[in-house]
Amino acid sequence: LIQKYRKTGALFSVLICDLDYFKNINDAYGHQAGDAVLIKTAIVLRNSARSCDLVARYGGEEFVILCPDCAVAAATRRAEQIRDALSRTEHPLLAGRRATASFGVTQVQPGDTAETVLRRADRGLYLAKDQGRNRVIQLGAGAGKEEPVRRWTFWRRKRASSPELLAEERMAAPGPLKVVLEKLRGFVSD
Repeated sequence: LIQKYRKTGALFSVLICDLDYFKNINDAYGHQAGDAVLIKTAIVLRNSARSCDLVARYGGEEFVILCPDCAVAAATRRAEQIRDALSRTEHPLLAGRRATASFGVTQVQPGDTAETVLRRADRGLYLAKDQGRNRVIQLGAGAGKEEPVRRWTFWRRKRASSPELLAEERMAAPGPLKVVLEKLRGFVSD
C-alpha cells in the first residue's frame, strides 16, 4: 500500500484495535473464555471489513485493519461502528459481561513508511486507552478541513546577546501545518 501510494497517490487508512482489560478477562474467566472473545472479535472485524480490506491479528489481543482507497474520515466512522458492534457482542463465557475495544486510526501521509503509519495508529490507540478505553482516536490528516500546502520554516537565529551559539539550523517541511506538527510529535514520541 505504501508503494502504491508513492506511485499513484492512492490513499489508505490503518485501524488498530485492542481489546480493553483483556488480561482481566483471562484472569477472571479463564483462557478458554479469552480465546472465545478473540474469535468473536475476529468475526466482527472480518464481517465489518470490505472485500479489499486486510484484517489481521497483530499480536495478543491486538488487531489491525488495512483499508485501501479509504480516507481517514471514513475509516474513523467505520472504526466507531465496529467499536459499537463489539461492545454489543454477547460472550456466553463471560457471565453476561461484554468486552470492549479501543481503536487508533490514521491515514497515510507524505513521507510515511509502513512503520511510521503503523506507529501513528498505535499512538492513537494508546491515547484511546489513556482517555478511558472503549473509544476511537484519529491521528493525522483528514481531521476537519484540509489546509492549503505551505512551506513552514522553523529556525533559531543567532542573537547578539548569545555569543556562545555555535550552530544555526534551518528546517523546512512542505505540507499542512497540522500534518507537519503531527509528524514532529511522532518523532519526539519515538
